[in-house]
Amino acid sequence: MVYGLGMSEDFLGKALKVFNVRRDDIVINTKILASILNPHDILKAVSKSLPLLRTGYIDVLLAHRPPCWHNYLYVNMLELWRD
Repeated sequence: MVYGLGMSEDFLGKALKVFNVRRDDIVINTKILASILNPHDILKAVSKSLPLLRTGYIDVLLAHRPPCWHNYLYVNMLELWRD
């Protein structure tokens, strides 16, 4: 939800619906801000993105400009995956 406050996700979701693109035929990725990498905020960001994309899941979630000096992102993503 980095670009256009979700406008790009909304545009993509509408386009996929208009052109009757099968969800299984595509890979959807989106970004979240590096400032919200704790598990609660990650889930909150994804829950905002899903309705805009008009899908039930995101294939790839990217951290926009992630901090590279520690493993905070890696550890938190593992925790989310386990849950």
